[in-house]
Amino acid sequence: MPKRRVVDLYQRIFAADPLLLQPKNQAEFGNEILRNLLVFRPQATSAPHLIDVLAPLTTSKPAPPPKPDQNLIKRYYESLRDRTKLAIGDFKALADVTMIARGEITETRGILHQFVHKTQSAAENSLTTREKREAFDARLKIAAIGYRVLIAKLDPAYVNEDLSPLPTFVDATVQKTSESFKWSSEVGRTVRTPKSDPHDWENEVANHLGVAIKQQADLIVFPEFSLPPQRVRQGETQDQVTRRLEGELNTTPHDHFVFAGSRHEDRYNRGLILKKEGSRISSEYWHYKRASARGLGENVIGARATTIPSYTTSIPFLTKGTFAIGIAICYDTYDPTTFLSLVLEAAYCSREYLPKILIVPSFNTSQDFVALLRDLSFVARCSVVYVNGLHGDAEMFICGVRVADFAGAPNRQAILTSLVDKKRELGDQLEEEKKDFVRRATTTPGLVRTPKEKTWVEKTQREYEAVSDLERELTRLEAEGALDHIETIEDCGHCMGGTHLLPDRRCRRDILYYNLDKDLIAALLEFRAGYFGQEEFLPGPFRRDELDAVWGLKP
Repeated sequence: MPKRRVVDLYQRIFAADPLLLQPKNQAEFGNEILRNLLVFRPQATSAPHLIDVLAPLTTSKPAPPPKPDQNLIKRYYESLRDRTKLAIGDFKALADVTMIARGEITETRGILHQFVHKTQSAAENSLTTREKREAFDARLKIAAIGYRVLIAKLDPAYVNEDLSPLPTFVDATVQKTSESFKWSSEVGRTVRTPKSDPHDWENEVANHLGVAIKQQADLIVFPEFSLPPQRVRQGETQDQVTRRLEGELNTTPHDHFVFAGSRHEDRYNRGLILKKEGSRISSEYWHYKRASARGLGENVIGARATTIPSYTTSIPFLTKGTFAIGIAICYDTYDPTTFLSLVLEAAYCSREYLPKILIVPSFNTSQDFVALLRDLSFVARCSVVYVNGLHGDAEMFICGVRVADFAGAPNRQAILTSLVDKKRELGDQLEEEKKDFVRRATTTPGLVRTPKEKTWVEKTQREYEAVSDLERELTRLEAEGALDHIETIEDCGHCMGGTHLLPDRRCRRDILYYNLDKDLIAALLEFRAGYFGQEEFLPGPFRRDELDAVWGLKP
């Protein structure tokens, strides 16, 4: 049986119904959320493995794959530089050698294509009035920096990768036991390869941060594994890359919240958080990954805590205070237990009227993983920002609505048309019900609606009002230009001039900006709460009243 693909199923549901307006799609999505949580997600770490403990212990390993020739490596780097698809034969030849970064995932940013959205600078230059510039400056700006990191599957690395697996070592036997056989270490993590230049890596990450700062991005997100390995000069105590990043933050008067990427250190996968408010910059703070991506060979220790942290910011949100930032490093959003913890924590933020942005810095091979982030965004009623250190791609959802669906006039028109059609449908249903009730009341004086009929009318009126409110707000925002330039990229002089030199594959077009009018975020939050009501199509524990009850709110 072919492997089931969530991304294909969700494409079928949401391509024609991006706001999930239709009951049939709601029911299918609700069933899929439960199936993903109970079956699809656990399946990644549940492969059957029968062991005979009487059999001799063995540590034999399969023979390593052949070393790729230089022409193959050159073609691979060309596909990364040009953001094009690697030939299937080349893909197969490299599959056992390296974690293959797929250039075609971001092909619309490549030199062979014209990016469908403006660059950030071009978008700003197109604003012809002071009012439009001020409105653009007031948007929430998020820089998703898809800094691409190459990770080998072998040690030594064959393809000039940045990182390779930690060489296998033998753990000591447990003291004061009868254990005599020394097992191979169960630690699964990465280390910098000898050919990876730490100075170059530090400079590139710092330069990318500097570019995003100049564009006044409020929230800046680097992916998993993009933080260079620790390097401390003799006689100093501060990591060199931290020093560089803080130096970039000191060049701006604006406030920023930065997730500077994660790295493997000792037995952890932890990410660096830097926060700037006014003239103050936080001391380096580390966020720890909770769940190991064992399917990719990782095995690390999480934080010793029973809490899910969220981080305060100075990013304003209308009159409702400021955004809170949650962080889930890659597999943390996929692991069923951690997924549930993130949903409960987001429900708490909703209880406190604290708008939540969950950032998901990843190193991810699967497009299903990206599609499943819609589950989290919808159920947790929050925004989710994803950025991938393997392919360099990014994605964002607001309460389950894909932000990219608002990028480009045709997409926006399709959303507005779906709202108009749904409003007409609901209006017609209410009018028909009213006529039918009047007709029955004419022949039955004193007739009142049954409880079931009242429930239907109240539900339909609620849906009608939610659809009408969102249509009206999107129409206003569209007319004011507030939906233009929602997605932009940073342009790259090397791409424009064709001067990227191999094996360099780093590119400013790895920076994708989300420029979001806060009224749009508020409208989608209100639509999410109003249109779906108590969310009867969701599995019971995820419904609004049950999540509210967890933290003591009355339904």
